[in-house]
Amino acid sequence: MNTVKFSVCLLILLAREFCLPHTGLAQVFRHFSDNEGAPQSFIYSISQDSLRFMWYASTGGLFRYNASNFKVFKHLPGDPASLPSTYTTAVFCDSRGALWVCSLGGLSKYDSKNETFRTYKPDKKAAGSISTVEVNCIAEDKQKNIWVGTMSGLERVETKNGRTSFTHFLQTRPGEPRYVVRGIATGAKNELWLATSRGLVMLDGDTQKVFTVRPDPRLPATNNFAQIYNDRSGRLWLGLKTGGLMQFDISTHEFRLIENFTDANGGWPVISSFTPGEDGRIWIATMSGLVDFDKNNQKSQWYMNDPADDRSLANNAILSMFRDREGGL
Repeated sequence: MNTVKFSVCLLILLAREFCLPHTGLAQVFRHFSDNEGAPQSFIYSISQDSLRFMWYASTGGLFRYNASNFKVFKHLPGDPASLPSTYTTAVFCDSRGALWVCSLGGLSKYDSKNETFRTYKPDKKAAGSISTVEVNCIAEDKQKNIWVGTMSGLERVETKNGRTSFTHFLQTRPGEPRYVVRGIATGAKNELWLATSRGLVMLDGDTQKVFTVRPDPRLPATNNFAQIYNDRSGRLWLGLKTGGLMQFDISTHEFRLIENFTDANGGWPVISSFTPGEDGRIWIATMSGLVDFDKNNQKSQWYMNDPADDRSLANNAILSMFRDREGGL
């Protein structure tokens, strides 16, 4: 069964869509309530583990859903094996089966056997420690390296002989604006593309050199991005921090603003997430609704709340979205 799961603001935060792609049939959304144990808080990130359990990082804790019920993990005062903060912002399951969690207390790794967490804290006396607890996003490259975007750069996670160490990238001088890394996309040539507060940045995975793409002065805010997606056809799609959708051609290094990507009010929506669709399409979660975007003809099909239809979106503000192992969203 194909499903769509994503979070929305306010009271009903988790929805499931039973969809028949491209049949022209109306999309139907199922809403989960607090009676089912669903998180009644903002959900910022979604992932799925090797057992096909769904994980949700929310302001009310880390939730696990096993298709029957929810279990929540929170910070427990005095327990260092619990999450360092109940306020979780990202969750990611890597190719080796490890589950990583970002929270206001830092980066944590889940121990599934004991259902505990190991949290990595900055330690100036220890070489190779993480540089900050302000972590935003997590990704994995083709070499199975784990990368963590932070409020002050990028961290590469390395685990050897049972010891985990970190290498910091995008360091800045005192007084210089920090690189706030909000999104990470892997490239075809072992490179990483980063959506940052200082523009689009590329890290060469072979040489470890960093390149900042020169912003286009003719276009708005090409030096401040919030989200990024690589469509594997030589194009990056970027969500602007202030709202709007932009395309970047990897071969020519040219930016293009998608001017007709507007919401019901005619404004450029703030994008919170990209997820690959079918037949050259991209699902785009925004703070104004859910969009089925055709990247070839650049047409958008919007799905929004209809107060008269309890099968529509519960709310137009969508914070996160995920495509599961069965191919559903």
